Amino acid sequence: MDDINVLIESLGIIDEGEDIEITWSVIAIDEESETVCIEPFTIILPTLGIGNPGDVEKPLNFSLSSAYPNPFNAVTQINFSIAKVGYASLKILDVAGHEVASLINGQVDAGSYTAVWNAGDQAAGIYFYRLRAGGYQSTRKLILIK
Repeated sequence: MDDINVLIESLGIIDEGEDIEITWSVIAIDEESETVCIEPFTIILPTLGIGNPGDVEKPLNFSLSSAYPNPFNAVTQINFSIAKVGYASLKILDVAGHEVASLINGQVDAGSYTAVWNAGDQAAGIYFYRLRAGGYQSTRKLILIK
């Protein structure tokens, strides 16, 4: 039973009503060192909403939070939430609108995230960070001091 629990935990979150299908194949070697294969068999385990302990609920909305610290010297953290899996980008822009950094650019699962921007190679000044995901777009201001 412990082996099945480990297997279920390794599968991650399983939605309620979603079955787990496990297929085994057994290969045996007889006394003459000949391989004897036994037909694979499948076990279907119905679930009632199994999840890993400590999992948090997925956010219902997209959001872009205030960076912390802001104003900052060299490094700041940007918290954001993605409501559904899909393409997302989190870009840092200068005051002219030119991209100076791309923190996220690709497929992202639903969830809450923290991105870290190390602006050690940038000049002091005002910057903007913009999140685009699933039709959502939000831009906020950053102040880099040195």
